[in-house]
Amino acid sequence: MTNNQDWENLNEQELIEILKNGKINEKNIDEFMKVLEKKGMNGSIMRVDNLAPEEEKALKEYLDYHKNIPKNPQSPKEISQAIKVLSDSVASLESLKKAIITLAHTGKLDAYEALENYAQNPRKELSIWLQQALQECKMFLKSDLLDRPVVEKGDIESVSLGNEVLANDFFQDFLTFLKSLKEHPLELTVNNNLQLKEIEKLGKIFKTDIYHRSEKGEVLFPIRSEEEVFHLQFIRVLGKIMKLSTQRKNKLKITRFGLKFLEFSPFEQFVDIILNYLGEYNWAYLRSYAGHNSKSIPEVLQKNQGLIYSRLMFEKDWLDFKNFAKFLKKELALTWDYIDGEIETLLVKDLARFGLIEYEEKKKLKGYFEEVSKFRLTKLGRLIIPMYLETYNPPVALPKGKNINVVLPTIKLKYLDKGKNVPKRPDARCHFCDKTNIVIGAYLDTYTNSPKVVCEDCAIDNYQKDFGYKTREIAMARRRRMFDVTYLFFEMVLDQYLAQNKMPFIENINEVEYDRLMNLSREVFNASLSRQEKIELEETYNQSEIEERLRELLKNI
Repeated sequence: MTNNQDWENLNEQELIEILKNGKINEKNIDEFMKVLEKKGMNGSIMRVDNLAPEEEKALKEYLDYHKNIPKNPQSPKEISQAIKVLSDSVASLESLKKAIITLAHTGKLDAYEALENYAQNPRKELSIWLQQALQECKMFLKSDLLDRPVVEKGDIESVSLGNEVLANDFFQDFLTFLKSLKEHPLELTVNNNLQLKEIEKLGKIFKTDIYHRSEKGEVLFPIRSEEEVFHLQFIRVLGKIMKLSTQRKNKLKITRFGLKFLEFSPFEQFVDIILNYLGEYNWAYLRSYAGHNSKSIPEVLQKNQGLIYSRLMFEKDWLDFKNFAKFLKKELALTWDYIDGEIETLLVKDLARFGLIEYEEKKKLKGYFEEVSKFRLTKLGRLIIPMYLETYNPPVALPKGKNINVVLPTIKLKYLDKGKNVPKRPDARCHFCDKTNIVIGAYLDTYTNSPKVVCEDCAIDNYQKDFGYKTREIAMARRRRMFDVTYLFFEMVLDQYLAQNKMPFIENINEVEYDRLMNLSREVFNASLSRQEKIELEETYNQSEIEERLRELLKNI
């Protein structure tokens, strides 16, 4: 059901089930909220953004706590008592929770103000509770003032991850640079570098120290050019790539995109910066490393981020740096003498700059310098890296198998007709060929405010280029297999469900159960097969052999 008329014919419980099952999206939420209000329902619909596991637990606990709310309205005495609890520095956690829930469901201004005041410095474990409570209290307050039902929508954002973002020095310096441009343009030299007076001003307000200092903290030598300040150059280049700054008449100015960027939430800003660095910024631009097989070391590592991050995401504990470097040198055939130092700088320390990686060092056996001994992804890294992988879909590894240059036959599907007669989108424009009225083949930058569309033809061309297939026909057939093998397994799950429940037709499965089975098949498929096993399965020529292997997976359901 997708329209107003359908929703109006449902009762309250059916409408709540639609919400629970995630059937509402950004396009139809406003219309759905109007239906809830017409039904006389009060409530708040919250969008949850990237919560840490402990925060998800806190939000679930808050929602479950609603079972303890009395059906009758709170008395003035109970409200007054709840307000006092929030101002009591020795109040127990349980009494604070009860007070927050009580005030959240009170349409009174003093209740909202009490919650707002406490939210300025709450107990850490109650931060998520306060976000939800303030939204609910605001909704009840508005309902009382208007004397009618009100349905509000809002956001629940990660507090712990948000704090990590705000604590990142590079992120703060990037924002400081943009805010400086907003205040006034920065003057450039005839070589288009920032003038020394501008560098000195930024150096005083940056979190990162841009000077080389002695052990006593004294500046060893003055800065003579922007080219001596990598930190500042890096920020400038990244801002230019993101189209946040522009150069005009020997001055560096903020763009309209830069002004819009400053309006985003810190987490949205941070994600946008990271995705542009990983996917758009050229790692070799400010580096002077020697080449390797006609390619620079940064270029080789950047192109193989899919392989690198799949290994990092797989490992939960610390990774021994030397063993990881050996793994990369073998997989990427890197033979340059000093490659370990480049891997350390580009993959460990540069990502640590953003707070995506943490590492430990030890002194080298010879010399006074330290080297990375072990490293791992941070909690923030484990959140951001999958966003990059989904947005840019880099090759994880070059497919290996006897059928790499053979046109694989199309998988025959019973129920799903994926990839056939897909309608064209007249409103879509391909990011690569600039054509409109296209069949969409892929998306880029899905975690930003301006996602890019790739047409099916360009998606196939890129796939052929990435994996080195001899012909486009081979690439098209191989790419289709990535999707169709998973669809085939889903159909086998459906067949098993129909047989177990003695249902004659697939139409007998309701929409909710259909979605559950789809998610279940995806989870089992991904959990049961390694990346290499998936590649081998996709490259199996005969469909009957693929089905035989997939029947083994069915035993896990």
